[in-house]
Amino acid sequence: MFDICLTSLRDYIGVGSIFIIYLASLIFLWVVEKRKTMRIVFLYAPLIILLCFLNPLFEKLLTTLMGDEIYYRIIWLLTVTITISFAVVTLAFSRNGWSRWVCLLVSICIIMFSGSFMYKDAVFSRAKNIYHLPEEVVEICDIIKSDEEVVRALFPEEMVSYVRQYNGNILLAFGRNIITPQWTAEVGEIYVEMTKKDVNIDRLAPLAVEKWMKYIILPKEKKVVGNLSNSHFELYTSTENYDIYVNKLYDN
Repeated sequence: MFDICLTSLRDYIGVGSIFIIYLASLIFLWVVEKRKTMRIVFLYAPLIILLCFLNPLFEKLLTTLMGDEIYYRIIWLLTVTITISFAVVTLAFSRNGWSRWVCLLVSICIIMFSGSFMYKDAVFSRAKNIYHLPEEVVEICDIIKSDEEVVRALFPEEMVSYVRQYNGNILLAFGRNIITPQWTAEVGEIYVEMTKKDVNIDRLAPLAVEKWMKYIILPKEKKVVGNLSNSHFELYTSTENYDIYVNKLYDN
């Protein structure tokens, strides 16, 4: 059980440079900081958090009650960056004249070179618009939004995480709670049909009508099989990679 605690701590620490600076800041503040409120915030509270986090019984209890997703987030409560900043300022302002600025400059350089430029990671890409959302999500949302208070649309799973970030008046047939494995949600038949390699419109359309979906958005790479003319849906328009079908039962 203790191995789980240590593994989670190692994952949080990473290469360890910043955490070493954090520990050094804690030791420094423990020696020089005498104000009770500051000691509670920067010393006692983090110590309690660490002791709880490294307690196998606490890990077992929290995991049982709230799931795996909550336990490792407890370590996020450590005020690492704030503590380092407070320690640097405390150290700098304990000195006078030019030595204060030298202290600040050296501390800033140590912090800068202790890590790496995070935006070089492959998970980051340059934003295509001011919303920081995929361009076609924005384009499709602009196409289907109307003067109605809400519009219901069936989006493919790769888009559902973004749609309501852009327009909260677009209601989805399923959301991120279905496509994220660690979140328990009932996987409906409509999701199963949407994620098949070939989309059977004879099966998908009645499910969409049942949920009052006005639009169905499908990737062009998916093959649509079945009789579209009898499905209550027709091709409305297309973007570069997606076809948008509209429910003919709605007044357009």
